[in-house]
Parts: sequence; C-alpha cells; structure tokens
Amino acid sequence: MACFLFAGRKKIVTASFDSTAKIWDAQSGKVLANLKGHTSYVLDASFSPDGKKIITASFDSTAKIWDAQSGEVLANLKGHTSYVSKIWDVKSGTVLAELRGHSDWVRSASFSPDGKKIVTTSSDNTSKIWDVKSGTVLAELRGHSDGVVSASFSPDGKMIATVSVDNTAKIWYADKGSLLYTFFTVDSSDYLIVDKDNHYNGTEAARKLLYFTCGTEIIELEQVKTSSGFQILQNAS
Repeated sequence: MACFLFAGRKKIVTASFDSTAKIWDAQSGKVLANLKGHTSYVLDASFSPDGKKIITASFDSTAKIWDAQSGEVLANLKGHTSYVSKIWDVKSGTVLAELRGHSDWVRSASFSPDGKKIVTTSSDNTSKIWDVKSGTVLAELRGHSDGVVSASFSPDGKMIATVSVDNTAKIWYADKGSLLYTFFTVDSSDYLIVDKDNHYNGTEAARKLLYFTCGTEIIELEQVKTSSGFQILQNAS
C-alpha cells in the first residue's frame, strides 16, 4: 500500500489479491477509482512523485500505468521475467533499462521523491537501490532473514523503509544503504527497536520480555540500562 498527499488531500492506493487496485480518499474512506485490468494478483501499487500517475505490478507478469484522477490505463508494460525489473518510458511504453541483479522474484519497485533512484525488493531477502539514468546498482540492503515484500523512500528521500516476511521492518540510509534500525512487533500492541550496534528500545512490556542468560542465571536487562534510554542487546557467555 502507498499513500500520497496531493491537491490538498490525502489519497491512498491499495493493491489486492483480487486482481485490482483502488484509490481511496483517506479522510472519508470513499473509493475514488477502481483500477481493473490485471488478470492475477496485484502485488504492489504506488504513486508517481508528482501524484498524477499510479503504477501497479502484478503476478500476471505485467505492470500498468494509470491516470490517478480518472483511473484509466495509460500504458501496459509487458516483457517481465521473474528476476528482472525494468524502467519504462511512460509515454511510449518502451523499455529504457533493465535492472538485473536479484536472484529471486522481484516483489516491488518504488521511485525516490526526486525520481532519480529506484528501490526494489525481492524474495532473495534483499533490496537494491538503483540509479534510474544508468540502471546500475548504487547499494544493496542486506539484513532481512526472509523475502522483502515492500520498500519506500521517506518524503525527503534520505531514508528507506523495508518490510519483510521475517516480521520486521528496517530503516536504512538511502545514500549508502547502511542500516539505521530494525523494528519488530512482540504482540499486537508492543514492539522493540534495535539499532545496528544491538542497542534497543521499545514499549515497557516488550522490554520486560528480554534478558541475558549466563549459564543458568537470568539477568534482567534493566540492570544494564544506559543513560540514553537505549540498552545493549547481546548474548552473555
């Protein structure tokens, strides 16, 4: 799912296994347009940086570009294979570049706000940042332990958020692809955030579930809390 603030109001585009995508008014919850045309699951949908177009990707091996106002199909992008993303010319529907490098299914692709970069996700447990003009890989985001299903740039383009089947979300620096922190849920209301150095924070209930073990001894993590409010999460020997 992707969200874009446009023309003074919030619009949301959602992708569904019912082979459609929908554009919604975020305030009223009203469906503004129903995007029909794919013949299999729609796996991802996102707005263009200017909010005027929507691109959808489907399990039917095609992508489609839609008019975000009318919901009409502007281009039907055919020619995909499992492990390759493609950059297309919106007007002509011709391929400008092929993004090769993933070793398993490509799950999603999203532009940076300035349109100069693309982030892709894959079932190979990685995401990649690409240069739109050259089609080369700028950075590879490694750290998830299962397939990465979605990724998006922050509004200023400086960060990337990824979501994985491993039940975590990660925040990365978009310029060099380094990990900032990992977010994962403990239950429906509690969560932990862990940074690259294994310092952690989170809700009180989630923090209380963590502890060190030293042989048969259990050491509560509150005993090693730092002054910054973050704590060190590591195995004691």
